[in-house]
Amino acid sequence: MTPIGRADQVAVTAIRSAFSAVPFVGGALNEVFFDHRSRLKQERFEEFVGGLELDLGRLKDTAINHDYLKSEEFSDLLESLVRRVVQTADPQKRERMRRILVSQLQVPAPASDQELFLDVAAAISEKELEILRTYNEAFNRIRTESEPIDQPKRGAFREGWSYGVDEPSYRHHVQKLIARGLMFDDGVGRWSTSAMEIFEISDLGRAFLSYISAAEGAAAQHSDKASDGELSKRDDG
Repeated sequence: MTPIGRADQVAVTAIRSAFSAVPFVGGALNEVFFDHRSRLKQERFEEFVGGLELDLGRLKDTAINHDYLKSEEFSDLLESLVRRVVQTADPQKRERMRRILVSQLQVPAPASDQELFLDVAAAISEKELEILRTYNEAFNRIRTESEPIDQPKRGAFREGWSYGVDEPSYRHHVQKLIARGLMFDDGVGRWSTSAMEIFEISDLGRAFLSYISAAEGAAAQHSDKASDGELSKRDDG
């Protein structure tokens, strides 16, 4: 990780001193805000590195793009990923970050939208990802049908119960996806619907799913290879 700069060290020292001056609870505040947080971030970082070592150990050396590994783009990606990993408490999101890194080491994606997609990957929940994927599948299915795409399609995928949540929770998830630019409200301007009735996945949402799918595909591929290797060992034994 990037070393703390001199200015940051001065700021941390000043805050520590201020906390220590608080009667009775100063030491506890320091423990919570500095010592505990440092240990927690270190544990998350070590978990990330440990999982990464296992993932890379399953890959053949020829599968890794060594030119990219030595590039400035990879250094920037690694720093961005580690910063997000140590700041998130969700183990599923940390695993998502690890899969992205493994995928990038094999087939690097264009750097233009990298930071944007990393921000989304670090923030989006599994439920929101499920909703986004379902809408994408529905969009692709509708495009193959004869009915014009601008006709509103009402179906189970537009109802909260199909995702195992109530309607207010479903709308909350969708609103967060809209706020990130991954979906949009397509009910505005229609004769038969009003706002917040018809939602659709955006071009950015589809691009993000492609980015995530590449990472998950790479993870599944080396997982299958690892399983094949274990079976071969058993057969040899």
